[in-house]
Amino acid sequence: MHCLHAVLQLTLLPARTPPACGRLRRAQPDRMVGARMVGADLEGGENEQRNAALAALKRSFLASSAEEGDGGGDQERPSDEAEDALKLGLYLDVPVCRWGFPILPHHRTVLNVYQAQYTLAFEKLLATPEPWLYAHVMLPGGVDNLGSPDYALAAADSKAPRHGTLMQVVAVQRETDARLTLVVQGLSRGVALRCTQALPYARADFQLLPDDEMMLGNVRRSEAFLAARCQVKWPVPDAGQGSGSSTLSGPLRRRLLLAAAVAEETHWRPYEHANLTLSMHQSLSLPDFALGAAASRGEAAAIDAALAGVMASATSGGG
Repeated sequence: MHCLHAVLQLTLLPARTPPACGRLRRAQPDRMVGARMVGADLEGGENEQRNAALAALKRSFLASSAEEGDGGGDQERPSDEAEDALKLGLYLDVPVCRWGFPILPHHRTVLNVYQAQYTLAFEKLLATPEPWLYAHVMLPGGVDNLGSPDYALAAADSKAPRHGTLMQVVAVQRETDARLTLVVQGLSRGVALRCTQALPYARADFQLLPDDEMMLGNVRRSEAFLAARCQVKWPVPDAGQGSGSSTLSGPLRRRLLLAAAVAEETHWRPYEHANLTLSMHQSLSLPDFALGAAASRGEAAAIDAALAGVMASATSGGG
């Protein structure tokens, strides 16, 4: 009798319509969009000043927890190691999202983030200074295989792909049901070299993989730079073949080549992804010729600076 009464009561209750999702606003100063605080307990979440204070406190907590480490990632690496790694296109200990769909470089898409582990991952990422970078690595079967040992990112014999795309969060909308709506941009192709955290979400060292034509185009530049610095005749002789060749090791030459290619790719990002701010004053269909000309003029200097940085690290004992 009590069960029948409960069923009738639920049937007669008026149906509630789901809350409407907010629309992404354009050209926000900090790209953090969304007016209401999810789960606000005073004034129905309408006190914007209090909501802003709570949001700042939340960001402070997430940022401090990220700095202290949560037991899974490599949080104790010195900053100079991260800087040296970036010269070679290696991003240390970045979040890795493993969904069942690919995102290619230069592609932009909208993500509906509702999984608890990825909500935590992006909240911690958004609590750090920009740019908000992470790695997207496609996982066959999607989130259903996240707990499968056969697809563990840290396992040496894992069936999981490791190649993916370095991504940047462009804009974020916090929905009233605690979901995150993200606009993300694919930047560069890469591979997850080493898993630094498995739970509650994956983190890894992510190495950029420049295109073959970019690598080939920078062979002459990096070899000429090395010949000029070491005062040897160009083309540079291989190790053990010629005067001064003992210092011109294969690893150093490969590091210089990779640094040149990464510097070229990174230098052109502002032009290739000129609309990362979602500004209504920019169009994806009309190229900015002035920005392209400026990038072209500064390309050689950017590559030479990257080569000099790697050479300085090598001569000081960092290579």
